[in-house]
Amino acid sequence: MYSDIRSEYDHLSNLHKDILQEHYNLTAEYDDIFNYKKEIILVSDERISLPIKSNASYTYEIPFSGYVIMNFTATDDIYVWIGSSMVEGVYFSRYPQFPETAEAGSFMVPVAPDLHVFIGNPNEFTDARVTFSIKFVY
Repeated sequence: MYSDIRSEYDHLSNLHKDILQEHYNLTAEYDDIFNYKKEIILVSDERISLPIKSNASYTYEIPFSGYVIMNFTATDDIYVWIGSSMVEGVYFSRYPQFPETAEAGSFMVPVAPDLHVFIGNPNEFTDARVTFSIKFVY
């Protein structure tokens, strides 16, 4: 009878240890999320070509609210608009600020689920080749 009780105690003790470890892991995961320490690479070194006076738009599904960091380089001046599902159909952030354009840049924008990116080539005489990366931090 003692060995049965001891065996059951050992089993329950192991279950308790497993539950404590799972609690620790979940607490660490939530701490990372609350402190914006988690990230997802949405695009890494994507290359596109924009003909004269044209644009490209992309939509990315993201699971949470957070912020995105976008880096880009281009062969000629471009601009980037960022939008989100929280203001459907409206792009709310532009880099660089209007009416400026840039050949390279890096910026950070808060977003909600569903990220919309619009890259425009305002040039009237040249195509623009763009390389960009987008990281989502949550």
